[in-house]
Amino acid sequence: MDRQVVLVCGPPCAGKNTHVAARARPDDLVVDSDDLARRLGSPRRWHHEDQYWQAAQEHWWQLAAAVGEDPAARAWVIRCAASPAERQRVADLVAATAVVVLVPPAAALMRRAAARPHRSRTRALIVRWLAEYRPRAGDQVLTGEVLSCG
Repeated sequence: MDRQVVLVCGPPCAGKNTHVAARARPDDLVVDSDDLARRLGSPRRWHHEDQYWQAAQEHWWQLAAAVGEDPAARAWVIRCAASPAERQRVADLVAATAVVVLVPPAAALMRRAAARPHRSRTRALIVRWLAEYRPRAGDQVLTGEVLSCG
């Protein structure tokens, strides 16, 4: 089996989990901070309390490093990673075979954020991501409203 590690990036409400769920095989590893926080006991889907978030971040970095060292890895790694330097850092860590960046229109992101709890916090994170985002050579950038927020 060929190694396949896809780094999927984008702002909150871009549809990163939806994108991965539609493409991952049942035995593929998915490395996602929100999922890790829930597995550690967080009752929230997003915006976890610090105790869960910090533990999830530590676990995320450990899993990401393990993926990068696995010559036969089949994994999907989810991260916001707005800046090219941050995407490069994570892509290098996981030895990504592809980097996909989801960038729906700002209006669609804000509409999706309105349906979430903590909508003002989510909107602020979206605004910050969009302000920091810059393209990076080699990234596959997907735009449009077809992406949905999980």
